[in-house]
Amino acid sequence: MKQTNKTILYLIFLSLVCWGRLLFLEGLWSEDWVWLSLYYKTDTINQFLYQFLSFGHTLEGLIDYFFFSMFEYLKEDTTWVWNIIKFFFITLNGILLYLIFKNLLRYKTILPEIIGVIYMVSPVVHVLWVLQIARTIFMSFFLLSVLFTVITLNKKRFYWSYYLGSIISMTLAMLGSETFFFFEILRPVIIYYIFSTTNGLNYYNKLKSTLLHWSPYILICIIIMLYTLTAPVFGSNANTYRPQYLSILDIFNQVFFAYVNSIYVIFIAVYKQLIGLSLVQGDTLTYLFSFFAMFITIIRLLNIKEKGEVQEEELREVKVVMIFGLLLIIAGIFPYAAIRGTIRTFNGSRHALQASVGVAVLVPSTLLYLYYKNIITKNLFKVFFIIIVLLDVCACNAITVEYALMWQKQQSFWWQFVWRVPDLKKDASIILDVDCKASVINQEVGGVSHNTLNILYANSRGERGFGTHYVGYNQYQDIKDYIEKDASRIPIYTDTLLESLSYNTNNMIVASFRDGVLSLNGDIDYTETIKCVNNNPIVKKSNSNCIVINQNKKSFPFRSIIGHEPVIIHTYSPLMNRIRGKLLPSNDLKKDWIYYYQNAKLLSARKDFSSIVKLYDETKSPNQYMNEDLTKLPAEILVPFIQALYIKKDYTRGSSLLWQWAMYYNGSLKKALEIRDNILMIGENIDAAKILDKDIKEVW
Repeated sequence: MKQTNKTILYLIFLSLVCWGRLLFLEGLWSEDWVWLSLYYKTDTINQFLYQFLSFGHTLEGLIDYFFFSMFEYLKEDTTWVWNIIKFFFITLNGILLYLIFKNLLRYKTILPEIIGVIYMVSPVVHVLWVLQIARTIFMSFFLLSVLFTVITLNKKRFYWSYYLGSIISMTLAMLGSETFFFFEILRPVIIYYIFSTTNGLNYYNKLKSTLLHWSPYILICIIIMLYTLTAPVFGSNANTYRPQYLSILDIFNQVFFAYVNSIYVIFIAVYKQLIGLSLVQGDTLTYLFSFFAMFITIIRLLNIKEKGEVQEEELREVKVVMIFGLLLIIAGIFPYAAIRGTIRTFNGSRHALQASVGVAVLVPSTLLYLYYKNIITKNLFKVFFIIIVLLDVCACNAITVEYALMWQKQQSFWWQFVWRVPDLKKDASIILDVDCKASVINQEVGGVSHNTLNILYANSRGERGFGTHYVGYNQYQDIKDYIEKDASRIPIYTDTLLESLSYNTNNMIVASFRDGVLSLNGDIDYTETIKCVNNNPIVKKSNSNCIVINQNKKSFPFRSIIGHEPVIIHTYSPLMNRIRGKLLPSNDLKKDWIYYYQNAKLLSARKDFSSIVKLYDETKSPNQYMNEDLTKLPAEILVPFIQALYIKKDYTRGSSLLWQWAMYYNGSLKKALEIRDNILMIGENIDAAKILDKDIKEVW
């Protein structure tokens, strides 16, 4: 097998151990919900593209529209297919980068391979949104363009097909993101380097040939940049991609400090955050993949040249690559430093897409240069490189696992909400009470928002079928102020589209989501748990009547966005779900006691106690796992079942469940008396209340 093919297989292997879990990942996060909401809220592709046109990213909008339209055909499996596509382009980019330097460099060294390795395992860009797929595709176009340029000029015969393919690929990348302009201005360096190996050309002829071959590229880039800069901007993102400076000093301050912070993030903060995350979220597979990658890398590094075999020209070439890598980092950071500010970790890492290429070039070339210059030994070079691979593989796996866990939390919340809330009255608002111990990345990639809520309860695409519900996170002070002023609405401007929504203070639901259980309007007592904010005053202002409990089989066609509905706990899972459960921890949601509780609460609101008893019967065959699961859940889980059994005069089982609840499942006298009082309030159940009262006295 040729060395090139061996290297490509090695790169694919590294991609699998780093990002292979993407092949089984599902989910939507953060800004994905904003644009998916826009997709369902608009009737036509032109309406959807209007927002992208407003800041000059029409091609990105077309790609995103295509991905969102997959929901119509692939339903619940759509996001899984997205991540397969994402994995393919991440892998492709690493291979393209390797092939560029393999065809570009004159001397056969290990440098092209280790450049491809560092890019493949790099966690610098660790945002896994569907929106990032389009940007990764644009990077593929640009790298393909550079590869075609190198192949064209390295051949003895000029291949017009490669040259035209290179120009077209570059144009597509530029149409996708104008930030590639700053990468494009470095293409002459590559072209000149290729011509510098040609005998018989003086400096003037090399420069002339370089400019001649580069002229179509730069001409197209200038046209696209002029159009972007002169095109009218409008909408909520009008000023997002335009520099807003007051003076030359402002320019210097923003760009300089953005560069300093971005470099710190790329080389230090990313690793500080993600390695810490890998220690928390790292599982057996994470460490197994990391050490397996380390072992294969050790074998690959056996082919590295000894210092004595290195020629002076070869050393100079490595130095040139090192400087070129630094230029790539500078060019990659500049558009964001000038317009958007510093590159950040987590969601802000998407702005490091171009800079990550420079990192992949600079780091290995610097290590190799230090080795060739006798500054570090061969063994030390290997140690540094292996440690980088080891840590990067850990970080990439940890971030994928974290996204999987966040998706599971979103799914759990929304399925419980859908089970519990058949429909909502117009303009109902949800105030979310979340765990104040949530990690930073939990907050950044979470997706419990009004966008998701409005899609789930939409009747059809377009404004007419779309709701205007709002979800707010613990914004109690704002609500309190408006309630005291007797204001019926609280104006809110939301997300990147700056939608104008509002809280309806007469139609508020307080949704608490702690320890994986959804509670509405305080029906689970959290007084003994740590809270971010005491929500009891707002719960008193909540309105359960804005939940439509008797919904006439209304159709909600877009529920597939939250994935497959969890199956009954004892149902045999499909093969793919079982594989996901092994590769992505806790990814196989089940209908357990939480499912039965949420349905029982809905049936209680309907006063359908016979159906609650039937639900309880379902839990008893078999019941081993179900009972074990109960010990970890709030005491309120069994309350609707105890109440229903007594109301339906099934006193034997009601008493038995009451005893179990008191002895094993956190039942208390206070909650038992509340059950008795509820039975009395329902009416015509005085005998049931008396018998329950007698049983309560025997237990407590």
